Amino acid sequence: MAQSDDSLWWGTLANAICTVFKDTIGIQLTTENNAYVCEGAAGQAGVPGMSDWRLPEIYRYDLIKRTTVQPTLSGSGLADLQKTMGLRAVGALNDVVLLAGPAHSEDAVYVFAFRASTGSFLGSRKFSDYYNVRGITRIGDQLYMTVANNSGNGSILRWSGSMGSPLTFALVGTVPSQQAAFAAAHNGYLYVSTWPDVRNGGGVVPGIYRSPSKLGADGSLPTSSASFIREFGFDEYEPDAVTARSYAGGAMASFGGYLYFGTMHFPVGGIFAALRTHELCRVTTCNPDYNLDADRSGSLDATEILGAFLGTYRATSVFRMRGSSVELVYGMPILPSYDPVSRTYVNFVPNNMDNPEPQLGYSGFNDFFNLYSWTMAVHDGRLFVGTFDWTFLLGTELFASDAFRDEINAIIDSGIMDTIDPEDLAAIRFPLIFPGADIYRFDDTTGYALPEAIGGIGNVANYGIRAMVSGDELWIGTANPMNLLAEQAAPVAEDDGTASTAQALRPTLGGWEVILLRGRHGVAVPTLGVWTAGLLALVMLLMGIRRFGHRQG
Repeated sequence: MAQSDDSLWWGTLANAICTVFKDTIGIQLTTENNAYVCEGAAGQAGVPGMSDWRLPEIYRYDLIKRTTVQPTLSGSGLADLQKTMGLRAVGALNDVVLLAGPAHSEDAVYVFAFRASTGSFLGSRKFSDYYNVRGITRIGDQLYMTVANNSGNGSILRWSGSMGSPLTFALVGTVPSQQAAFAAAHNGYLYVSTWPDVRNGGGVVPGIYRSPSKLGADGSLPTSSASFIREFGFDEYEPDAVTARSYAGGAMASFGGYLYFGTMHFPVGGIFAALRTHELCRVTTCNPDYNLDADRSGSLDATEILGAFLGTYRATSVFRMRGSSVELVYGMPILPSYDPVSRTYVNFVPNNMDNPEPQLGYSGFNDFFNLYSWTMAVHDGRLFVGTFDWTFLLGTELFASDAFRDEINAIIDSGIMDTIDPEDLAAIRFPLIFPGADIYRFDDTTGYALPEAIGGIGNVANYGIRAMVSGDELWIGTANPMNLLAEQAAPVAEDDGTASTAQALRPTLGGWEVILLRGRHGVAVPTLGVWTAGLLALVMLLMGIRRFGHRQG
């Protein structure tokens, strides 16, 4: 999402739960529940292996008239859009708007250009050297696009186009064996976070990289193929080597003299890294050895896989950097790490930071289910952070229903939890679970992150805060692929900032939303007891999914 003078622009990606699984880890989901369906192999023909794909859409919102239109593509533009998985990146400069996304059936990226003031289509172009694009970021009077190369590296591209020739870019740097993800300017340099290059093994631990040269007065960097300089790797925090390779760099922002940055964790990213490593070490010599077959049976059973899932599971962490010093703001002081003797994740060890204690709280902003720091924006002198919360995907109806709580309390009352302290037990019996994505606000560099909005900004099906645009106003774009919920959510809504309005603004509906956020909401912040309760609920859900499954039908 991007703003150009009096217009706001965004693009879409449909059925992300289904298509991302297929595109990222090669699993074609065929499933249906109360909230969404993935048609998978049973779906429509036309796009091989991508039956859940739908044509991406482009929107232009007039900030003066408060009206929304969909610009028309002409010539080869529509054909190129039909080859695009979805539009993941938007940027605007000099009355030109660029929207970019990966192809769905080939290793390529498509970029589309429009004139912002009129909505007229300027053209499209296929870039065959890249297979993914994460963002287009405005730095001063420049736009930078971060991409993943088919060669296995990541590239940082500076827009070199114009109104007459809008689809040209210049290479200004690379990151080795990783995808370039988020970008931000800080202390005169360009910084990027990286994602693992899963297609080429994901062997390099992602981290934070800095441009070798300073930005010009207009925000420009010279053309260069040189590697950016690694400033921080997530293995400097994460003690488990396998889990560290599953980390992805999250959103970034310069605030109060620090560079703030977060992490992103695909819900099954850790366990897939563990299973890949387990299989690799079965056919080749690994040093140190990695084997999840704890009972030495020759195969993995459900208990061993569940143990590895929980051992590699991570909620989002937030760090900040000043100079060469990196501090843990929200994270875990101790983490599970693989033990080669027992072949399990029974070791709980301090993280690898010089000071392992987080300054302000635990991972996920004290919420076990917040997995991404998905977007950051500085607005009105404050830093806002939007998350991805996957509670809804685990079954919001289960957590909210009296029947499910009765089943949990029956397990507790059976005596199985007798070893837990009574005070902790009380917290676990009635956990405060907040489905829906959250927005947290840092008012300064010393205070806690305050909850600006919790619970999907009034619609718990909004599981992600996917975009933020700060201008005269703060605009929010949500991620919400719940394609079976009764109606589409209101496409553009305004929130007056009161807690009652935020909760009553929209019911639980499917589909993205664009929201104008005003004022500040006061809601309770989840505590460590809630973090523990979330872990307990997840364990019981995973172990008893078949038992509770009839309630989802």
